[in-house]
Amino acid sequence: MTEISNEELEARMRRKLMLDGPIRHDPQFTPEQQAIADKLIGRHNVERLQHHRPDGRRFRPTPVFVHYEYWWVNGGEFMSYWNMARIENGRRSDHNYTGDVATEINRLKAAGFTVKEIKIEGAPSLVGASKSGLTPRTGRKSFTERFGNFGGRRS
Repeated sequence: MTEISNEELEARMRRKLMLDGPIRHDPQFTPEQQAIADKLIGRHNVERLQHHRPDGRRFRPTPVFVHYEYWWVNGGEFMSYWNMARIENGRRSDHNYTGDVATEINRLKAAGFTVKEIKIEGAPSLVGASKSGLTPRTGRKSFTERFGNFGGRRS
């Protein structure tokens, strides 16, 4: 086996670093990049991406499942309120909204999100939040819409 001098070893390492670049672990995002990435691939996948170690495997994001839950917080006569949370892939985070909870529920349902009520005994009813109100419509047509004129009069 041949001996390699320190200068030769250093030259090889410099070449390797110049060709491959420095090994990066834990890419850190700025707050603006973090917010953009949260919207694009979801908070759960951003956390996974920051801890991903490139060992020859590609990073594959998991599907993002988002739904909302709301419940009544009974705090006496003056401290009672409705609370809402966003659940993304099983991780709960507070959902801050302005205005009335009923309008927020209708807005989320119109956007196509699933909104669930956690039943608590003694909770007041929501005025304005219709259960059957704003249901998201898909682009699919019903059978009668597609084949309404099928087998009709022949001219």
